[in-house]
Amino acid sequence: ISEAILRAKPLRDPLEDRREISSWVHRCPNTMFDALKSKLWEKAEDKLFDDKKKKGDDEESQKHVEVVILTDDEVLAAGRKTRMGLVFISVAMLAFCVGMMGYFAYSLTDVVGGSCDGSQDRYHNYEHCWNLKENWCAQMQCSADGQAMGTAIDPSSLDPADANVCPQGCSICGTEDGQTEKWIAQLQRFDACRERTAKVRECLPTMDYDGSLANYRGYKTAHPSSQQSAAEAFIQRDAFLDACDAQAVYADRREKGGTAVVACIAVCALVWLAMTAYLMRTPNYEKHPRETEMPDLAKWQDRKDYTHRFHPRSAWLYYNTANNLFGFALQLYSFYTPTSTNILVPIFQGAWMTVMVVARGILVFMDYYTLSEAASVFFDIGFSVIGFTAILDPFFEAKITTDLPEADTSITNYALAVRVAAFLWPVISSAGGIKDLYCDVYWPSPATLKAIKEKQKAFQKRAVKISIFVIQLLAALSVYVIMANPRWCHDFRTCQRKTTCDPLEGALLSRMPMDTEVISGNKMQRVEMISDDGTKKWRWQINTQTVLSFTKSGGKVYADIEFAIPNGDVENKVTTPGTNDADNIAGTTPSSACSTRFEIQCHESNPRHAFKSQTGAWDWVAYNSSMYKFIARHDGGETSGESTCFGANTAWWNDNGMFTAGPDLKIGDGDGEDKVGFIFMEQTCDSSDSDLPRGCSNGPDSDTPCRTDNCLVEPSYIASYAPYGRASVTGTWTYTGGDSAPDTWATTQRVFELDVSELRLSTASEQSDGSPPPGAPGSPGAGCGPGEGQTPCAGGEAGAGDNNGCGPGEG
Repeated sequence: ISEAILRAKPLRDPLEDRREISSWVHRCPNTMFDALKSKLWEKAEDKLFDDKKKKGDDEESQKHVEVVILTDDEVLAAGRKTRMGLVFISVAMLAFCVGMMGYFAYSLTDVVGGSCDGSQDRYHNYEHCWNLKENWCAQMQCSADGQAMGTAIDPSSLDPADANVCPQGCSICGTEDGQTEKWIAQLQRFDACRERTAKVRECLPTMDYDGSLANYRGYKTAHPSSQQSAAEAFIQRDAFLDACDAQAVYADRREKGGTAVVACIAVCALVWLAMTAYLMRTPNYEKHPRETEMPDLAKWQDRKDYTHRFHPRSAWLYYNTANNLFGFALQLYSFYTPTSTNILVPIFQGAWMTVMVVARGILVFMDYYTLSEAASVFFDIGFSVIGFTAILDPFFEAKITTDLPEADTSITNYALAVRVAAFLWPVISSAGGIKDLYCDVYWPSPATLKAIKEKQKAFQKRAVKISIFVIQLLAALSVYVIMANPRWCHDFRTCQRKTTCDPLEGALLSRMPMDTEVISGNKMQRVEMISDDGTKKWRWQINTQTVLSFTKSGGKVYADIEFAIPNGDVENKVTTPGTNDADNIAGTTPSSACSTRFEIQCHESNPRHAFKSQTGAWDWVAYNSSMYKFIARHDGGETSGESTCFGANTAWWNDNGMFTAGPDLKIGDGDGEDKVGFIFMEQTCDSSDSDLPRGCSNGPDSDTPCRTDNCLVEPSYIASYAPYGRASVTGTWTYTGGDSAPDTWATTQRVFELDVSELRLSTASEQSDGSPPPGAPGSPGAGCGPGEGQTPCAGGEAGAGDNNGCGPGEG
């Protein structure tokens, strides 16, 4: 441009416009009003949008417009390298879209497509007899070659009220209330799982045979007819069913939105295919001549010319600004509606937004709009890569290696739609940017080139530019505020774990009164194990007076739990299935109570995430508001010192044939601290201290046992998930007869329930917040007297008798 030959050409006299209008009125009366309206509208636009006042317009009208004389060959030669770069980007984006479409479409078809039956190996065969008979108790008998035979159990025909409905010997059918209902519910979920295998990506393993799924090991059969080796164990039932439900969530998302996503990516591919063909054509200057004039865009008519869209005073900049703001707002909104379980995705997205805002803001402020458009294309391509990575996670579960499938059910369809839109928009938007850059190369605006060369600034727009830049920058920097806040960073999935979690947010603990005994009664604990060789079963059970209360101290919530010396003998019975042999382990009953103060913390939704070694470096960890870690801190009621019951010399652990409390009861180390204690989850269970539902009874012949929602139970996976320290029990024991017992046992079941008394809660709820516990001065039943908080007696004397009244005499 600097070497171009310039020549002057006079502008039209403004008086000619008025003469022309008058001439049209006389020559074309039929079109007079249309022509007049057109001219008046143009004058109105000039009046409204011109930057300069009338005096300035008069001066401007006397100036000349420069005209550039540059040959077409010179323009083509100058733009050749840029064109090659644009073609390369276009072809790369076309290949990227085709690759994404192909990968996504292939992943949608990569499913089992049938039933998980005999076509699978026996470890993934849902219909195999070992699985149906031994693990699910859904088959009555098996043939010699391991195939199912006999009558299968239909859960829809079972009557939970019939105590004898469970097959004898079924490991999940015990004598306790509710066991039959639990078994039927599991069978129904298992049948539903078998019906939808055609849509899932792979059959779930029913057994762990090589230790790769040791975290999910559950029931281990103890009968030689099952042909199960000592290294094998069934996958824990609840873990299997949860994984099956997770597969159903993914399959449902693919069925509802998978095809639509492929179609949208196909449209993007077509856009880039058309763009590639457009970029490779030779410019036709005869049909579309180049612009040669250099107006300074003082008038609105010049500003809205598409050729000058990158000029600092072009009206097209409003469109470009709105388009870029929309793309930025979409990315920011998708950041605030997270769907990824990998914290790197939102971190990169937030950082990319910040770099984009700063880079593009500087270019716009310097009026380098062509470079700003090129930067927008670059950042849009980055957002499309991040977006595609983000949409894979909610649609496709990972292949099973050492973990079973898990689904983040907090992801709504709306959040998923936002995520898909945040992926598609930059793919399309970048194509428009490439087209603009191509047109700017071969149909350059001399006025724009001159304005950039002379570094002209539209001073009156600087305030708007600065305002838009500041707003975008603050919005982009808000992601760093999110990342820095310990609570918000986890909510928006930019950090792995919560650093602050209030267990009182849980439904049960939020109802618990502080400093009040909510449990004081006899509670049962039971553990069932099977020897490592699969030939013997060990059943341990105690009954002990148990007391539970909650307190707050130093901003933390604590629970004081005391187990009295077990009532009666400790059951330590070992049986040999298939025979009448029975022995008893020679254990030692503790001589003192076990009283411990536990700090209560939130528990992870995925048991694997409770342990740092089992959690991926970039995994986002979700928490279950109805599950709690009871971390053994001190002895009961103390605020310092280690817990005696969970120490190395405890009398309540397996060396003495006890399984209540000990140093091996791990509950997690995700935050770097190795914790021991209990894991509890909220559940409905039977309760002798409840009168709900109305007319209930816990008698042996009752059809309506009394239940309570205020129940804490140990989750079933605690017994089989190896890192918790309960799955395998190792030690040296002898039978009461003197013979040695097996030294390695696999835990199949742990039963530990703490049902909070409805009656005690009812009494506690009658007190206002901050009231002392029952029996304390000022509380109901405290009587009258001169003490602080006590009710004055009617006669002004202290009550010398019981709490039933007051008076001057005894009683």
